Amino acid sequence: MSTAQARPNGAFRIHGTEGPRPNSSDTPPRADGFRSGFSGVKSRAAALARVQAGLSDRITGAKGVNAIAPHCWSASNRSIGPIGLVLLILVATPLAARADAVPEARAHFVSGRFRECVALLEPLPESARDADVLNMLGGSYAQLGLSDDAQSAFRAAIRRFPDHLAAYQNLGAFLLERNANQEAVEVLTPAVSRFPKSHGLIRTLGVACQRAGRYEEAQAQFRRLPDSDALLGNSYLESGNYPVALAYLNQAARKHPTDAKISYLLGLAYSYLADADRAYAALQRVLELDPRFCLAYHQFTKLKLDASDVADALAYGKQAIQCYPQLAAPHYLISRIHPMLGNAAEFEKEMRLFLTLRLDSHGTKP
Repeated sequence: MSTAQARPNGAFRIHGTEGPRPNSSDTPPRADGFRSGFSGVKSRAAALARVQAGLSDRITGAKGVNAIAPHCWSASNRSIGPIGLVLLILVATPLAARADAVPEARAHFVSGRFRECVALLEPLPESARDADVLNMLGGSYAQLGLSDDAQSAFRAAIRRFPDHLAAYQNLGAFLLERNANQEAVEVLTPAVSRFPKSHGLIRTLGVACQRAGRYEEAQAQFRRLPDSDALLGNSYLESGNYPVALAYLNQAARKHPTDAKISYLLGLAYSYLADADRAYAALQRVLELDPRFCLAYHQFTKLKLDASDVADALAYGKQAIQCYPQLAAPHYLISRIHPMLGNAAEFEKEMRLFLTLRLDSHGTKP
C-alpha cells in the first residue's frame, strides 16, 4: 500500500524512541497546529495524521511515509498537516551544567515559541551546545522553515555526539519529511548498525527504504521488529504483492481485531484482489471501529463507482469530505460522478476544489 504523501504538521515531542503510536483517528490527515510537552502527549489530530495520512496514498497512488511508521516528523503527516513532527531529544547533561539560557529556551521550545528558543540558543558558545541544545535548535529551525540550518544542527549533533541516538532519529525523520528518502537511508543505515536494538531507528530505516522503493530492504528491517505483521502487510501491499500482503494482514487482524488501520489495509488488499464482498466487509469493520475514518469512506466511494452504483458512490464521497474537507482525492472522485448525473456545474466545482487542494501541500493525488 502506498503511504500518504501527505504528512500532518504535528507536535514536537520530547522523549526517547518508542514503539508505534496508539491508533487515533478523530481527525484526518493534515491537521494544523502545534502542541508539545514533556509528557509526550500528542494532539489527536497529529495521531490521526500518522494513521491515515500514510494510508491515503494507496488510494491515490502516491507514495509516502509508511502509515504505521512511528517516529517520522510530519509537517502535516503534509500534515510527516502540518505533519506530525516528532522530535526526539535525549538529555545528555544535567541542566545545572549548562548555560542559564537553556532552561528558558526549553520552555519556549515545548510551548511552540521557536523564534524565542532560537534567540536564546544561537548565542551560546560551541562548548555549551550539547546534543539536547543542538536538537532543540534543529527542531526550531525546521519549524521556522530554515531547512538548511535545521539539517546543519542535526548533523552537528551526530558529529559531536555520535552515541546520541536521538540525533540520528531526528535527522532521519527530518529527511523523510522532505522526501529525501535515499539520503535518509544513508543516514539511518549506519545508525542502526550503531544502535542495533533501537526499534525506533529500525522502523524509521524500514520506512525510508520503502519510500525509496527498496521494498526488500524495508521488509528485512521490519522483520527485525516484534509484532511486525501489519508493517510487512503494508509493505507488500505497496509493492504490489497482494497475496502475501493479505496473509500478513490477516495475521495482524487476528492479533489486533480492534485496530481500524489494519482492517482498512485488509479492505485495500481485498479490493486489489477483486474480492469485493470481503473488501466491503473489511471497510465496514473500519467504520464500526472508527466512524470518522475518512479513507474508508473514500475507498467505499471507489468500489461503488467501479460497480456503477453512482448514488451510493456519491453518498460515500460526501461522507469522506465531511470527515475531512481538505483531502483532495474524494473531490476528484465526486467530480467524476456528477457528469453521470448531468450536473456540469457541480463537476466544475468539485474539479476546482480538487485542483486547489492538490496544489496545496494538504492535498493528495487521485
